Amino acid sequence: MKKTARLAVSIALISFVLFSCAKKETVRPEAWSPATPSELIDRITYDNIDTLSGTASIRIFNDGEYAAYLTGAVNYKRPASLSMSVFGPFGITVMKILLAEGVFEIYIPNKDTLYTARLNIHFLLPTKKQLRSYRADVAERADDYMLN
Repeated sequence: MKKTARLAVSIALISFVLFSCAKKETVRPEAWSPATPSELIDRITYDNIDTLSGTASIRIFNDGEYAAYLTGAVNYKRPASLSMSVFGPFGITVMKILLAEGVFEIYIPNKDTLYTARLNIHFLLPTKKQLRSYRADVAERADDYMLN
């Protein structure tokens, strides 16, 4: 029995030494250089965009004097649906804007009022030529870019 156990252990050790795999090397991909605002604008094609989401900062001035600061959430869904929620202090919804199927609606919850009009969303979207003209207005920030 002892011989059989020793033989089994010896065979196991020899097989580990002979048939073990070589150390695998980790292949690291090359680091990409950050894209410039001009490169990002050049890559934009509306054909590939199905949805967009973002945030908005709105500063309101009355006769040149600061009146209010609002934030918002903007969503675009292809082919022609745009919605925006505007929030006041403490996250209270000040207004909701919806543009879908050519109908433009603005709802003001605190007045329980809905304004409606007909409008085509494609008139609101910039053309590629207009996007290229915005290059001078693109400001670089720490982790992303923003149009001023």
